[in-house]
Amino acid sequence: MIKIIKMTLDRIRMNLGTMLLFVVLYTLCAGVVVTVATRLINAVTQSAAGIYYLGDDNFIRYLTSPLTWVCIILLLLVTGYIQMIQVSGLIWLFNESRQGRKVKLRQVFSIGFQSAGRLRSLKNWSIVFFLVLMLPFLGIFSFSSVQFSVALPGFIMDYIMHHLWLYLPYLAFIIILFILSIRWMLSLQIFVMDPDMDFKEARAKSAELIKGKFLKTVLLTILCGIIWMVIYLAAGFILSVIGVIITGASRCLFSQ
Repeated sequence: MIKIIKMTLDRIRMNLGTMLLFVVLYTLCAGVVVTVATRLINAVTQSAAGIYYLGDDNFIRYLTSPLTWVCIILLLLVTGYIQMIQVSGLIWLFNESRQGRKVKLRQVFSIGFQSAGRLRSLKNWSIVFFLVLMLPFLGIFSFSSVQFSVALPGFIMDYIMHHLWLYLPYLAFIIILFILSIRWMLSLQIFVMDPDMDFKEARAKSAELIKGKFLKTVLLTILCGIIWMVIYLAAGFILSVIGVIITGASRCLFSQ
């Protein structure tokens, strides 16, 4: 375990500056895009269904609206594409760090967009559901703006949490997702590093590698989650400092 921690920290240290800058820029841009898209799609679906609040009297009507599911699928695709940029960029960055090579920010974004472009193939569409529904369980490569609130908007979650007949199936669904996310957790690395392999093949290879190592993998996942939490806190601090500087500069400019 100590060896794994040391190896992980060594990889991070090799391109730490590039990684932090990538995370900051990505979070700023992706957070805005996903937030706007989520609010827009939620507004469209509710308006088209003639719903301005969600309650017992209109919940079924909302879920049975075809436009609701079209918009949810569209939101999943947009979110998956955006997250794929981050995931593939960081996977490639870590691989280069493991090889002892320095990388440039432009290269990380380039690899991210190239890998995200592979989602054009129908064979790889299932990766969208992995990114949006399962990746948050792993505690890595995810950012605060894209979590379960994207797949299930907040007002739907509130409704589920207050109705036991919906909450119990939802809880079972979450447990299944967690188990599958552990079995397939290596599929992203395999998919990104092997351009000739589709995501179905990557999932099968990941499950084969994880077999017999489930508990150890869970513990390592928790460890990685803690490490990434520290990284994102550092990135958040940098964003806060930038915000303070911009705010201060703006006040000085307008006060003159």
